[in-house]
Amino acid sequence: MTGARQGYEAGGGEGGAIRVLVLDDEQAIRRVYAMGMQERGFEVETADSGRGALQVLMQQTFDVLVVDLKMQGMDGIVFLQEALKIWPWLGVIVVSGYVTQDAMQRAEKLGVTRVLQKPVELRELCEAVSEEAAAKRRNLEPIPKGHALALMRDHLKLLTRLEHGMPGADTLFQALSEFGQDLARMLVCDVVGLLVLAGDERVLLLTSEKAVSESYLHAVRREMTTRYEVLSGRKLRAEDVRVERRGAPPDASGPARPETTLSVPIILGRDVSGVLTLATEAENPYTPTDVSLLYHAANHISAVFIALRQMHHLATQDPLTGVYNRIRLEEELERSWLLTQRYGASMGVVVVDVDHFKTLNDAYGHAVGDEILREFSRILESVARASDIIARYGGDEFVAILPQAREEDACAFSERLMQSTREHVFCPKTHELRLTISVGIATSLNPTKPATSGELLSQADRALYTAKRAGRDRAAIWPHHSRKEAVREGGGEAEDTVSTLPVVQVPGRIVLVDDESAIRDLLRMMLERDGYVIKTCATAQEAIDAVQAEPGYYDVVLTDLGLPRKSGIDLLRDMSEIDESIVRIVMTGYATVDNAVNCLRQGAYDFIQKPVGRSQLSALIKRALEYRELRLERSRYQAHLEDMVRERSAQLAELLEAIRKSYEFTLEALVGMLDAREHQTGTHSLRTRELTLILARHMGLDENQLETVAHGALLHDIGKIGIPDTILLRPGPLAPDEWETMKKHPEIGYNILRSSPYLGEAADIVREHQENFDGSGYPAGLRGEEICIGARIFRVIDAYDAMRSARVYSAPLSEEEALREITENSGKQFDPQVVEAFLECREAIEACMARPEA
Repeated sequence: MTGARQGYEAGGGEGGAIRVLVLDDEQAIRRVYAMGMQERGFEVETADSGRGALQVLMQQTFDVLVVDLKMQGMDGIVFLQEALKIWPWLGVIVVSGYVTQDAMQRAEKLGVTRVLQKPVELRELCEAVSEEAAAKRRNLEPIPKGHALALMRDHLKLLTRLEHGMPGADTLFQALSEFGQDLARMLVCDVVGLLVLAGDERVLLLTSEKAVSESYLHAVRREMTTRYEVLSGRKLRAEDVRVERRGAPPDASGPARPETTLSVPIILGRDVSGVLTLATEAENPYTPTDVSLLYHAANHISAVFIALRQMHHLATQDPLTGVYNRIRLEEELERSWLLTQRYGASMGVVVVDVDHFKTLNDAYGHAVGDEILREFSRILESVARASDIIARYGGDEFVAILPQAREEDACAFSERLMQSTREHVFCPKTHELRLTISVGIATSLNPTKPATSGELLSQADRALYTAKRAGRDRAAIWPHHSRKEAVREGGGEAEDTVSTLPVVQVPGRIVLVDDESAIRDLLRMMLERDGYVIKTCATAQEAIDAVQAEPGYYDVVLTDLGLPRKSGIDLLRDMSEIDESIVRIVMTGYATVDNAVNCLRQGAYDFIQKPVGRSQLSALIKRALEYRELRLERSRYQAHLEDMVRERSAQLAELLEAIRKSYEFTLEALVGMLDAREHQTGTHSLRTRELTLILARHMGLDENQLETVAHGALLHDIGKIGIPDTILLRPGPLAPDEWETMKKHPEIGYNILRSSPYLGEAADIVREHQENFDGSGYPAGLRGEEICIGARIFRVIDAYDAMRSARVYSAPLSEEEALREITENSGKQFDPQVVEAFLECREAIEACMARPEA
């Protein structure tokens, strides 16, 4: 078996559905091509523009491109120039109604020889796609050993640096400029050029790795500008870009112009947002794999940066209103404070509260309350300056940070805000509400001289409390006075006005329980005079039935202690189980310490002795309702926080998954290049990963272990990039000295991966995947459980896949023959427990191998 396995090491099965990318700016043509090719078993993706197609190529792999020549923006030839730098081995078919001699010559320079004239029959197109895919597979050039090793090492090194460096980059320009410095150490170049046009960033940076002439730098700049205009379809004026220079100063004796320039687009979404250029006086120093490395790494860093910026945005934005949240508020407050202290300027802080918001929330529901907060946020933003910072402080409180604002500026802001709020109709389609706000103002130069940003915010908060206590609908300034907005008519003197807006009142709802009808009637009349809704009950069971019939409706239960059949103590306990938010009050004519203690133990809010006076009862009920409101508000706020945490967690998890997929795709691209080197291994690494996961799941490995196993299986043969082609691609058994060289590939792979924190555990699987259970394997001769479980699982799958796949020097074994080999080598080459699990799930494994994409 071992000798047979040595033979199976070098090969793999070709096949799988042909993947096609169709690029045409006419939707009808794209749809017809896609449907026709899908009916014939091809896997088809479409794109309507060159830039969109480049983005697709960055994220997926294809066998053949079907490209129209004449399109708006980026034409077909320009697209192919870029596409073949990303994947040099792609097959290409040009389908166009405008095939000129010039276009044919440009296409031939790119190696494109299949050109079909529109209109084209689907049969003819599908045959051309099949022939082009087969021809590319036959003619695939092996990657030179030395360059493949350097490529893989450098790409993994770049990915590792991205893991550590990207979170600290504040801008895309910063991230890419650091990336360019890394490239300068890996690839031959005299000048690294970076053009970024994203958001507020409009920078062209030229970094000289060695002294070159001014004319050299001008040539690089022209190349970058030209490339950007061709790829983006947009003109770039010199005055629109800030030019920076770094590195070695210009030298008139240096090279006059670059012999070679390599430029790749920086694509964000579907837009070309810049260009990364390497320039050198050397002639043609860059190989196709160098170019592919540059494209994929630049795309990876752009994708990761966007995801990280989105994560930062989610982590600092209030999801309900869209303004900053408290975390970002504290950051911006401290930043503004430090700038104020440095330059001796003044800043204002304004804390705003929506008047009677809790009452509105209870009366109309949380959906209306949320809509009010969203609309008020838009009002805040509309009256703020571009430099002002708006944030939600918590609940219905908002904070505005006003840089370089004096007291009169903050007051003017507050008056604009109060007036705009009064004039605004909230929820116009449903309730047409008019609201007011209370405002607290503090400035950094106020007489109390706040020492910290936190103290300044606290002063504004206390000023808000003053405004609310003074009657709401007004602003208060720390530490002077409270003020209402002055209303001036006809140029007269300002005079205070009093808000005439109605305050929404929701009456308290009380269950009154007493077995004496006269007492019930007396207490009911007392409470109804205060505007409360009263439900009277003679027994504890009547009260329980009433509360259960209308869940959440009642606020207070006022019960006598001595009730027939079920006592007031029992009622307290039952009410606690039905609705914990109901405030429970006990009244009795037999007040004792024991009764009071027992009532409090069962959750009573208070204890009142009969006979009950009206003023005493009114005060008690008012306190009870306020207490209930505080408890409900706390509960609502806690639920709101939990919802926010769940929502943020889900959003962050989605973005992290996008980053993980980008990383996985890069690894798969690297492995695809390695598999392509061996001509007939096809999708061997991807297939064995899926098979290994089936077996690992069957054996009960947890999610973390499954991820490690997946990476180990995908990258198991990465060390073969250190094996000479004369050995790796030999169509037959290896000589003894050649076999000794082949046996080094697990250690080579381990050394490549172990430095990556993301792939460190998978490196153990790569090193041990050729170890045998009885200790006869290599490179370390490990035995039994000395071999990690991932390697023991993969050992079985790798051998089975090799035996079931066609090789240039041998036909595949049948399922029965392969299973016999696995069983016979249980306890020798393979772990018996793994073999047992493999036999149990072999049907699922065979089904996976039979799928076209496998």
